[in-house]
Amino acid sequence: MFNQIGEINVICTNLEQSLIFYRDVLGFNVMGEEEGAVHLSCGNHAFLLLPIAKTRRELKPYETVTEFSFDLLVNDLKSASDYLKSKNVSFDKMYKEGESYAVIRDPDGLAIEIVQS
Repeated sequence: MFNQIGEINVICTNLEQSLIFYRDVLGFNVMGEEEGAVHLSCGNHAFLLLPIAKTRRELKPYETVTEFSFDLLVNDLKSASDYLKSKNVSFDKMYKEGESYAVIRDPDGLAIEIVQS
């Protein structure tokens, strides 16, 4: 019945801040704009930044409440973590030697796992 995932919507409060984060920090590609929203891609996955949220979500530590997140695969988790720190990205779970993932937050507090591929 369901055989593939379409565009992943990122509901945000501030399009400019989210665009800087996803495009300039994470390196997503801008595919176009439509009625105040921005289409992005990362690999074969499509995302839509939709600036319709009125407030930012209340932050709770990752893995303590229900939450939907996605993984970004990297070849070198330590280097990726160092890069994200240099860009002042908020970490919910810092990289530690020997672990296979870290967790960052986008400008609205949405969780993204950075995973060693």
